[in-house]
Amino acid sequence: SLSGIVAAVAALFFGLHPMHVESVAWITERKDVLYGSFYLLALIFYWDYLAGKRKFFYAASLACGFLSVLAKPMALSLPFVLFLLDWFYGRKLERKIFFEKIPFGLAIFSIAWLTYAMNSRAVGFVFPESILIWIWTALFYIRKFLFPWDFLPLYQLPSPIQITHPEFAFSVIGVLFIGVVLFYFRKNRWLIFAFLFYFVSIFFLLRFDDRVDLCIVADRFMYLPSIGICILAGIYFKKLWNWGRHKNFNFQMIAISAMAGCFLFLGFSTYRQSQIWGDEISFWNSVLKHYPQAALAYNQRALAYKAKGDLKEALRDYSQAIALFPDYDFALTNRGTVYKEMGKYESAWADHSRAIAVNPGFSEAYFNRGNVSFAVGDFKGALADYDKAIQTVSISARRKSTPYQAEVYSRRGSAHFFAKHYDNALWDFNQALKIDSNNIVALDNRAIIFSLRGEKEKALQDFARSLILVPQNPINYVNRAQLLNQVGDRAGALRDIAAALALSPDNKRALALKVILEK
Repeated sequence: SLSGIVAAVAALFFGLHPMHVESVAWITERKDVLYGSFYLLALIFYWDYLAGKRKFFYAASLACGFLSVLAKPMALSLPFVLFLLDWFYGRKLERKIFFEKIPFGLAIFSIAWLTYAMNSRAVGFVFPESILIWIWTALFYIRKFLFPWDFLPLYQLPSPIQITHPEFAFSVIGVLFIGVVLFYFRKNRWLIFAFLFYFVSIFFLLRFDDRVDLCIVADRFMYLPSIGICILAGIYFKKLWNWGRHKNFNFQMIAISAMAGCFLFLGFSTYRQSQIWGDEISFWNSVLKHYPQAALAYNQRALAYKAKGDLKEALRDYSQAIALFPDYDFALTNRGTVYKEMGKYESAWADHSRAIAVNPGFSEAYFNRGNVSFAVGDFKGALADYDKAIQTVSISARRKSTPYQAEVYSRRGSAHFFAKHYDNALWDFNQALKIDSNNIVALDNRAIIFSLRGEKEKALQDFARSLILVPQNPINYVNRAQLLNQVGDRAGALRDIAAALALSPDNKRALALKVILEK
């Protein structure tokens, strides 16, 4: 068992290390903290099970393991770490040990496999480049944890991928050195445990290839795998502390001062690292400071500028991303959407077309080009692109019925509506609302179609639902007021006109209808 001083030092290393900032400061990665908490509880309960052989602890470990993988598929490593605990506890390799892991495998692997199937991508393997990438990623996390400086939100793979490149040469030498150290100290159970805990828990995140839209390595991946190294640091601090007792000088005070200095450095580094996560623009500024040729970073910063309404800066960043990577399909179609918002429809159409030429299966590019055609009144062209957008949605996305699909159906329905294909428009709006019952465009336009077809009760229901979702829409109040007047509810129509005028006092349709209703 670990002493208090070992646990305290390990906890301080874990809590203050700047490599863990991403998992805590980035709200999207709250799943790291959640999965890590359940993962550790599963290990604690399993250790209690080994010590007392009580089935309650086994069941508790199984339940926490299941909750861990629900939070993040990285918990896939848990059954293998449990084997590591068996080894550390001194259990013999018997059939019972394997049978004990079957429930964990069934509970954890099924969820992990489902997640993988819904988000899988093809892995490119090219010898010997893929082997060099794998070795580089394996050593990257140990190197960053032991030498904690220069942490980035996004890391790029060194180039070219050759053994003559210093990064890859150093990685190969480093891995060989670790292998020699582990063999020489193979009887040191804590050292072997710390390394195997790291390797087993991060194994499934080691990469063989690199893509422009993929983080090949990330600080957050080291959140849980670093625990073994933290414990090892606590153990060796205690050894140093005990060794200092037998010295003539006050060696313990020197050890404490050194440890305090280390923690101060880690704490300061963590504080400085946390500033990067203030907002998306400061985040990507940090990346571009270190990697000025990172096309992905320009694309992502442009998205942040666009969200703030700064189209000029967004356009500049998208253009820079495309200059660095001319076939960057995402940047091309993203720049096209900015051109459209600026009213530069020819440039927008050209960018979306380039994105489609690069990636003929890019659903969003067809959708965005369809929006450009729709904006200039080319409903035939818009319908052709919306059809293609629906056809090219991935199989996994179809299964998930994403809001994006609802938006495509809604926009295609609008194109059918303006082309006066009312039956087709109604079918599309129904499809959109099956996927996303809160799609306002589909709801409003379906209400208008119901009204045109004389199905006034259905139209009133849709307008009522729309006004619950968006109560600040004066147009819908006017539309519903007209319908209420047609069905003889003059008082209800006047209430809706009053609501419309409260939101838009100069609304001509509302003023004209008010005159008619007050006669």
